[in-house]
Amino acid sequence: MLRFPVAKVEFRSSESSKKKTTK
Repeated sequence: MLRFPVAKVEFRSSESSKKKTTK
């Protein structure tokens, strides 16, 4: 149950970091 929220938060953080680094 904690893996779902954790994965969502990590995915969002990774996407934000990738978008910020890419752009």
